[in-house]
Amino acid sequence: MKFHRIRGRTRRVQAIVEGTKTQTRRVVKMPPSRFYYENSQWVGESGRIYQCPYGKIGDVLWVRESFYKPINESFDGNYFYAADIAKQGWSFKWKPSIHMPKSACRIFLRITNIRVERLQDINEQDAKSEGVKLHDRGVHYLNYLDQKGGLTQFIFNCKTAYDSFRSLWKTIHGKIYEPNAWDQNPYVWVIEFERIAKPENFG
Repeated sequence: MKFHRIRGRTRRVQAIVEGTKTQTRRVVKMPPSRFYYENSQWVGESGRIYQCPYGKIGDVLWVRESFYKPINESFDGNYFYAADIAKQGWSFKWKPSIHMPKSACRIFLRITNIRVERLQDINEQDAKSEGVKLHDRGVHYLNYLDQKGGLTQFIFNCKTAYDSFRSLWKTIHGKIYEPNAWDQNPYVWVIEFERIAKPENFG
């Protein structure tokens, strides 16, 4: 078993903590035009073997998230996390997730399955496993593109989890990579996981 770090945006971390997110999708870098699975390996059409950069089945992901460590000694070394505080409307000068030390990590995920697929091939059940937010009446899913004022004002007008996940992907990747990030339909690593307690040998 090996440990691999992975960044978790606030929305993703909230869904993990709530227990609704058990999958994550990450773009395959420099993918071939076609993949096939052979001898427990993902192989490109040229014969190149692709290894998932986030580990193998059985490995553990330690999630880096936005955090804040108070200077006041009365806090006894505890950390605050944006995923928790954002719900309460508080605000700190958060340190980016890329700077999180291992000592601040509170979320550990054991990889249970890894596969490669096209982004748009996600089905309804897997979209739900991505942790998209469902209205408390169980009618519509959150449209992340229509959010106003951060995480506090939600518009639930997506009829399916698939549509909600598509809006989430556009929100995250459209601003960073390409406006048509969804339409490009890239190959993605589909990583399934389960949350576990902090391993004794982590550190």
